[in-house]
Order: sequence, then structure tokens, then C-alpha cells
Amino acid sequence: MQTLPQISDICFLPLDIPPIPNKQGLMECFLEAPSENYVWWNMEVILGERNFDEPLGSYSGSWTQRAQNKYPELIRHISNYLPFSKLCYIHLARAVTEVPPHVDENYVDKPFPHHMSITPEFKQHLTQNEPVGYRFIISGLRNTLYLCNNFDPNYKQNIDQKKIFCEIPPNTDFFVIKNSKVPHGVTKVHQDENRLIGFVLGFLDEEKHKSLIEKSYLKFAHSAILNCHLESLNASQVTSTY
Repeated sequence: MQTLPQISDICFLPLDIPPIPNKQGLMECFLEAPSENYVWWNMEVILGERNFDEPLGSYSGSWTQRAQNKYPELIRHISNYLPFSKLCYIHLARAVTEVPPHVDENYVDKPFPHHMSITPEFKQHLTQNEPVGYRFIISGLRNTLYLCNNFDPNYKQNIDQKKIFCEIPPNTDFFVIKNSKVPHGVTKVHQDENRLIGFVLGFLDEEKHKSLIEKSYLKFAHSAILNCHLESLNASQVTSTY
């Protein structure tokens, strides 16, 4: 029987959630949308809004009218299976270039104009419950996301370092990463032009979150990446699986 690690030691974990229905239809709907270019991504906000004046956590997000019309199955899936007490912000995104190592830190006082700020209470909630980077994959390769130990906070330097590539099993589309502390990125390959990912942010039901992480680890321990795996990178070479 698998021994459960401390939840805070988990850096990447596939989630024991049924696959999303009609993923091909979701991809087709995304491609026909008037999407927004944002940093390394082509994206569509489907819950909440990209508001640079109101900090995240100060309001509940609402599903956009387009999402209600085009993504009803996805909305039901998220509502039925993800352990959130209040959803704040959800978007779909397709990488238009290689995504360099970065962290998805949320800031009370944002360091860059393109960042959205966050309330102190929401930041504390997320920090205390890591891993909190809930995501799902709709289309594309499932082994191009990687974790590493270092990143340039100004995104100007390409740091040559060892990486651990994450593997999303075929029997789930959902995973979680320790996204505010662990550097991660995406290797772009020419066969993966339509890799589409969903990002979910909100207040967690802490007991449901803990329960989901524990049962998912028991099922997907072989795919999990822990703090100790990242710490071992300096001692051994880890390469891509694709």
C-alpha cells in the first residue's frame, strides 16, 4: 500500500477525476473564439474577468455567457468534481511559444503591470493549501510540462538546468501542481500546436481538497513528483519521456 506523503511535499499529481467529455468539441469551440494574446499564451477567460483594478479573491467569478453557450459540459464537470467553495477565475490557454521556467505566484503588490493582484486573505489561503494549481488538459501532448529548480523572475535569462517532465495519464485530464513555489514550463514541439490547457483559481473546500489529493496519490503515485525528486536533480540526470 502506498504511503501518503505530506500534501505540501507534492509538486505534481494527476487527479482521480473522470476524463472531460467531448474534448474535440471544446477544442473546436476555443479555436473559433475571439481569443486574447497574453504573454506566452492565446487564451479565453471563461469564468471571472481579467480585472487589473479588483484583486483576486475579492469577488466570486461568474461564467461568461459564451462559456455557458459553448462549454456547458465542461462547466458541469468542473462544478461536479473540483473541490472549490468559491471559484474566482478560470481560463483556457494555448501556448504560442515555448513557456520558460516561471512560477504562478500571486502578489498583493504586483511586480509587473500584466499581473493581477490578490487579497492578503486569498494569498494566505493558497499558500497554506499548496499544491493549489488545478489544471486540466483538453488537447495536445501530455508530457511537455516540466518542473525544475530555478527561474529568472525577470524572464530575460535562459537558465540551463535539469528538468523533470510530468506525465498526465490517459485516464484523467486533471492535475495539480505546486505552482506558486515550484518553477515550471512547457517545451514546445512542432506536433503540439493545439495543446489546450485550463487553469482554475478559487477558494478551496479544504477537506475536499485534502481528500481528493490523498485518493489521487493512492491511484497515481507512480506519476507524482515530490519535493525530494526535485532536490535529487543536482545528483542525477532526468530527461524527457517523449
